[in-house]
This record gives sequence, C-alpha cells and structure tokens, in this order.
Amino acid sequence: MPELTKGCGEKVAFVDVDGRKRRKGLNGRSERKKANWCYAVGMVPQFDEPWRIELRSTIVFIDDDGKPLDSPARAHRLRMSFCRSWWNDRWRGFLRAFLALVAEGGSEIKLAVGSGREVIVSATPIMFSSPVGLSDLTPSIDVDPMEEPDDDFGEVDDFDEEEDPV
Repeated sequence: MPELTKGCGEKVAFVDVDGRKRRKGLNGRSERKKANWCYAVGMVPQFDEPWRIELRSTIVFIDDDGKPLDSPARAHRLRMSFCRSWWNDRWRGFLRAFLALVAEGGSEIKLAVGSGREVIVSATPIMFSSPVGLSDLTPSIDVDPMEEPDDDFGEVDDFDEEEDPV
C-alpha cells in the first residue's frame, strides 16, 4: 500500500458520507508501538441480489521493508491494542479513502478479469439506515414491582430431613 499512496503517511483525498472533502492516511507508523501499519482490504464477491463485492477491512502490521510481521501473535496483539478505540466513523473513512484511491478519484472501479475484459463496480459503498440504534440515554427503571418468586427456599420440608437410625 505505501507504493500506492506514494509513501508512508501520505494522505488520500476522498468525499465523506456527509459530502465533505477529506484526506486520510491509509498507512503510517506508531512510534509508541514501534510498528508500521497499513489499512488492507479483502474482496469477497456475492452473487445473491444485489450482486456486489463485499470488502473486509483490517490493519496489517508491516516491517520497514513493507512485508507483514513474521509473528502472527505480535501482529494480533498490536491489532487488538492499536485499533481498540477505533469506531465506525474511522473505519468508514478508511474505506472511503481506499475506494477513492483504487477508483483514481472516479466514481467506478475497473477490475481486469482477463482477455481484455473488466468488471466495473461503483466506488460508493451501499448505504443503509437503521431505524434503531444505540443510545446514550440513561435506561429507564422498570416501575412495575417484581412479583415475589414462588419458591420455598429456606423452609424445611419433612421429606428432606433424614431420620436418625436408632
């Protein structure tokens, strides 16, 4: 990826979901973690309706030569700590910057499939809105009194006691 963005830390111009022009780095270096990182995407074609290509995002940690780290355990630990506080808006920004980079600023991405043919897909992700979501409102307290459970805990039943063999 650093070669696509012309070097580590270079920012890519893109239009965010709210229509504002932004710039985002798709790679960089964490001095605190002493690691280079790179936003990476896997593509999974889906042939049910609507036909689409699903993109699976991750962060890959790379050495100074641009190769993935030799230790999967270290890469996993880095990913869990480095990306811990990243929320949907940050991941969405990475995705939109990546799509703008691959589309070379256009609205479509052309994927060569051989024999001079190509598959053309939109560089804009499918958008959706959810009628429900998380809220930071304080949850309401249930005002209905709880019914007392119908159990006999703590009571002694005659059939539970053992008789002394005399």
